[in-house]
Amino acid sequence: MDTALDTAVLLTAESLGWFTDRWRGQSVLPVDPPLALSDAIPPHFTLLSPWHLDPGSEEASSRLHEATRSVAPFRLRFTSVGTFPTGHVYLQPEPSSGLDALFAALTAAFPEFPPYGGPSPSGCLI
Repeated sequence: MDTALDTAVLLTAESLGWFTDRWRGQSVLPVDPPLALSDAIPPHFTLLSPWHLDPGSEEASSRLHEATRSVAPFRLRFTSVGTFPTGHVYLQPEPSSGLDALFAALTAAFPEFPPYGGPSPSGCLI
């Protein structure tokens, strides 16, 4: 699939950019001209990707709203750093129960879009 057409459901954390962009600025996206990851997208949790081909549709909006309305607001803090097998570094959230509930609600609401095309770790900020 052409990655320019991929969509995702993200939980952004722009307020952490002051901390993460020193590293994210070193990661360069393979576009022409090259673009630093920190300039392309804010720090975020990827909840579902690939997701919906028409994220602006009424159906997508309605399903997102219904899926997330039962998830209570939550706070996260980050106390450790990890590395994916790909070499990407992430901040580990604690507690992650609220994030896990959001992830579970979205995967249940969109079973036709399994996260990352199949099983993978969740709950990491990149």
